[in-house]
Amino acid sequence: MLGLGEGDTVVHPLAAYPTYAIGAAMAGCDAFASDDPAAWPSTTRLIWLNSPGNPDGRVLSVSEPACRRRTGAGARGRHRLR
Repeated sequence: MLGLGEGDTVVHPLAAYPTYAIGAAMAGCDAFASDDPAAWPSTTRLIWLNSPGNPDGRVLSVSEPACRRRTGAGARGRHRLR
């Protein structure tokens, strides 16, 4: 549905329900649990961000969304995000 498939990686938060990994598998992708953008594999094509986090309830701070946008822009350059 999103143009993802075999060889693509879906990154999701460390604290997450198994549905992220299941959804990635259903699309033929690999799931990767990480909160550290430096650890994301070069095959990353989709990044799940949750606020508030589920199941841990963590809420991104006011300063974090801007940081996340920059991370996304950097990831597009490094990982060819579509």
